[in-house]
Amino acid sequence: MRAAGAGRVFREAASRAKTNRRELARDAVAKIGVRARSRYDTWAAYDDRHGRVWRDLIRARTSEGRERAKARGVHMGRPPALTRHQREEAREALANGMATQADLARRFNVSQATISRLTV
Repeated sequence: MRAAGAGRVFREAASRAKTNRRELARDAVAKIGVRARSRYDTWAAYDDRHGRVWRDLIRARTSEGRERAKARGVHMGRPPALTRHQREEAREALANGMATQADLARRFNVSQATISRLTV
């Protein structure tokens, strides 16, 4: 970066896809003329309109692909910690007062928060 003429170099550990980036947000960097370059995506210079167009295109296509996958019934995210049968069993035990949330958490080897979300 210094070889490219950078006066000060900030390192950002956040994902490149996130818009809430602490170092980039400091001192309203865009207003003071700071230029942002990625070490890994050299084709996508974030400080010019071409880079922004590429980034927006990628974001739009990714979003569209996710929506199509959801429409086909593809599950997004982590798999459930409990099976459908375990969830039903836990709800029934809670409703009948046969077990506490802590008891069920230990029985199914999950956090108590996982069990508490079943009652919502």
